Amino acid sequence: MQVVAIQTHGGLEQLKLEEWPDPVPKSGEVVVDVRACGLNYLDVFVLRGMPGLPVHMPRIQGGDITGTLRQVGPEVSGHWVGRRVLIDPMIEVNGRPGTLGEHCNGGLCERIAVSANNLIVLPESIPFEVGAALPIAYGTAHRMLTTRGQLRPQELILILGASGGVGTACVQLAKVIGARIIACASTAEKIQKLQDLGSHYTINTNENDFSKQAWQLSEKRGVDVVVNFTGGDTWVKSLRALTRHGRLLTCGATAGFDPQTDIRFIWTRELQIIGSDGWTREDLLRLVEGVSVGRINPTIDRVYPMARVSEAIGLLEKRKVFGKIILTP
Repeated sequence: MQVVAIQTHGGLEQLKLEEWPDPVPKSGEVVVDVRACGLNYLDVFVLRGMPGLPVHMPRIQGGDITGTLRQVGPEVSGHWVGRRVLIDPMIEVNGRPGTLGEHCNGGLCERIAVSANNLIVLPESIPFEVGAALPIAYGTAHRMLTTRGQLRPQELILILGASGGVGTACVQLAKVIGARIIACASTAEKIQKLQDLGSHYTINTNENDFSKQAWQLSEKRGVDVVVNFTGGDTWVKSLRALTRHGRLLTCGATAGFDPQTDIRFIWTRELQIIGSDGWTREDLLRLVEGVSVGRINPTIDRVYPMARVSEAIGLLEKRKVFGKIILTP
């Protein structure tokens, strides 16, 4: 079968098609014919490498996977064969949580062997490409806004980096909850798309100080919630934008994990800084249900064949994407 496997950390030149043997399912495993695989910024980190987070090589990337079940191993019911499935990317590695495409091989391949425990039925009404947009970005956003952030109707939420996979997911989920949304992006084109997606207000961060603009949009009260998975020089501005008893939600640090801070805002406004890491199976089940009944419509920027993976990850790294990029074998 064809796979995209990186042999070492590096640049886009590492992303090449190779021939590997077909996987054979072990006890409790199944083999899935991959029909679609969604990319995330995690795939950039796996490719480039992150200090202190080693990835064993070679590695097939891609955690968001949908497909058709091809074969079952021992101890797995044969009723799964032929079923349309979504694969939960959350796995256990040496007793610790891990992710497909990072801690073991992912979905940039024609076939993948995974534990049957990771299977979720994908309804016929949901295209494979749409299902492959859900797990990591939408799962992360769902847990962050609901379980961790407790976002409520009519609250004012400011979403930084709103044009990416997690960002567009946050916009859609906040809209379903009934919150009022301020979405931030860096180009006029992305701003227009965020307005079309249902954002009540938008801020072009290349032209405005988002903290000052949010303060004005909130009638100098401050926002109830800020979503910040960028870190870096946006951190203090995020604290400044919050109202008294506001919540800052974070699930990553794409622009820097060690920012300058200002704890005066934290104690004087009694702010909460709430971390959120990953998703649960229940999050994915609720998302599949939401898509199947039309409450959620995942934003897909484009669909590429797997052979164009270097172009796709290049666009993701340069942030020239609105929503998700999906690859198909």
